[in-house]
Amino acid sequence: MSNDSQNKEGQLIKEEQQKKRSRLSYAVRRLLRKGITGILLLDKFITVIQFILDYLG
Repeated sequence: MSNDSQNKEGQLIKEEQQKKRSRLSYAVRRLLRKGITGILLLDKFITVIQFILDYLG
């Protein structure tokens, strides 16, 4: 195998690994964003429940 074809093969492998890495980081960022949004909504919900309980009690 010539040096040139080895370089091309190595480049293709690097590009494939980069694609996998960027897909993974995108998925992680999406999950984090959903998680943070969920926590904020839960916090607002708890605040409303506390307000109602304070009003009733």
